Amino acid sequence: MWTLHADILMVLTDVEQVMLNYGEVDEMGINRMTVDEAENYLKKVTLVREA
Repeated sequence: MWTLHADILMVLTDVEQVMLNYGEVDEMGINRMTVDEAENYLKKVTLVREA
């Protein structure tokens, strides 16, 4: 597992908004997320890479 020691992490993309549950009926946009929230989401979801 990787460890990142940073006060702020910014992910820059060319998409309008990063989405949770992309393409599903419960899809929702993410504007901000804490480390605790990110860890909880990672425990619940399987990440898929779109081609």
